[in-house]
Amino acid sequence: LRFWAVTFALEVGDHAGALALAEELLLIGQSAGDPLGEGVGYAMLSRARGAFPDREGEGIALAQRAVEILEPLGRAEWTGLAWVRLGVEHHRAGHLHAARNALLHALALRRAEPFAGLVASALISLGAVLFDLGEAEAALDSYREALNLALAEENQTAILGALLGLADVAYCFGDGALAERSQFALSLAASAEQH
Repeated sequence: LRFWAVTFALEVGDHAGALALAEELLLIGQSAGDPLGEGVGYAMLSRARGAFPDREGEGIALAQRAVEILEPLGRAEWTGLAWVRLGVEHHRAGHLHAARNALLHALALRRAEPFAGLVASALISLGAVLFDLGEAEAALDSYREALNLALAEENQTAILGALLGLADVAYCFGDGALAERSQFALSLAASAEQH
């Protein structure tokens, strides 16, 4: 329950509440001797701390700890979460190559055992890193795949994230064939939403 409470608190901008809930989640996992709960606690604590400005270092360390705890458990959905968190925190800190590597690892885990919404969210995070690296074609491909998955899953949050990413690519790199591909993806999304 605290996992979802942290998520919802962050979505409504209650960063202090999210931080307190994430700390409770970690404490519960540690107190119960539950490595899954502890690892997820570290992952969510990285997310809550990362929501504050200038705390990227803390977010990276917490996400790395989550990876270390969760990786040996063989639970791809949760290990994928930890790797996404590590990628996002590296991205926030400006470590673009480390972010790309972490997100590619997360994506491989999530593709091996797909769970609704998780592959699309990893692709959106990867698209943002690729965009910042100036790899417009790769970013476009990542956002387009995320959009197709999000539309199939009717995941409104991921649809919005993918559309915003596509719009960024079209705006910043939009010339010639790339602009046409971006516009085509956006028109497909509009067509799918009408149906």
